[in-house]
Amino acid sequence: MKKLTGWITQHQVAAFFSLTYAMSWGLWMPWMLSRIELLELLGFVGLFVPALACIVVARVVEPSTTEDHRRARRIAFLAAWILATAVFTLNARSSSGIPSPVAAAVFAVVALIPAFVIASGFSAHLGVRARLASLVRPRGHPVWYLLALLLVPAVRLLSVPISHWLGWETLSEPATTTGILGLAGSVAISFFYTAIAAGGLNEETGWTGFALPGLQARHSPLVASTVLWFFWIL
Repeated sequence: MKKLTGWITQHQVAAFFSLTYAMSWGLWMPWMLSRIELLELLGFVGLFVPALACIVVARVVEPSTTEDHRRARRIAFLAAWILATAVFTLNARSSSGIPSPVAAAVFAVVALIPAFVIASGFSAHLGVRARLASLVRPRGHPVWYLLALLLVPAVRLLSVPISHWLGWETLSEPATTTGILGLAGSVAISFFYTAIAAGGLNEETGWTGFALPGLQARHSPLVASTVLWFFWIL
């Protein structure tokens, strides 16, 4: 065990890549080979592996602990769990029409994973908290975060009337038959779903939050980004 811990400490980025590949493909392959619909949930869980691998490696590398922010962690977990459950359920209802109580219960279970990732920003383990601090304590001017939250939904919302004015058809959701409020709601759900489960929280937390800084410690930004691109695309 000490040898494995020592190897992970000395080769943090390689350990992250190895763990990410092993866990994600281990979850994806049963569904990909069998196409059993129930196993698709494993594939969905596999999307969060980069973030989970970041937490595991960071905890091994820096096992020391400090003041435990249990109350803050519980509040963050509960808030993130409620939001993720609502977003997953509403996204499924709008995209594939499966609003059944059973589906909602399944999404509530799956939502525990992003809730755990966000709550880990208040972890008692120094390494984990350092890696995930920006999830709960954003750095920089608030204006940029406001811009990040509003710009993409605003552009997508404006694209619908502009497309109609030009006589074009909208090539993707949201549907345009639900009125302005329904349209805005659809855009918001799609945006938050993307942020949580389609490359935001689940992937970026690990790839650019953990692996990229490790690569940039030894290489230029260009080389580090190219190496990351190669392993990420696999």
